[in-house]
Amino acid sequence: MNDLQSIILKSFGLVLTAQEIDDLHDWYLKNKSTIGNSKDLKIQLEGYLSSKYKGRQRIFYEEDTSNLDYLLVVLLDQGKKK
Repeated sequence: MNDLQSIILKSFGLVLTAQEIDDLHDWYLKNKSTIGNSKDLKIQLEGYLSSKYKGRQRIFYEEDTSNLDYLLVVLLDQGKKK
């Protein structure tokens, strides 16, 4: 599991495949200009994931994941699909 998959799992409770991570990255590149900061990203990303994977089981952790918000932005900004 790569870093982005791990962050999506811990922050949003979804296990995404490599293809789904690529789709997420494409979504991010299309919407990057409308995302102001990591808080905006988290809100918009939650909307994207909720609509795209509606009905998919989520796994929630009881740990604080707020420190992952910045890392999520950095990984998506890398522009490198794995």
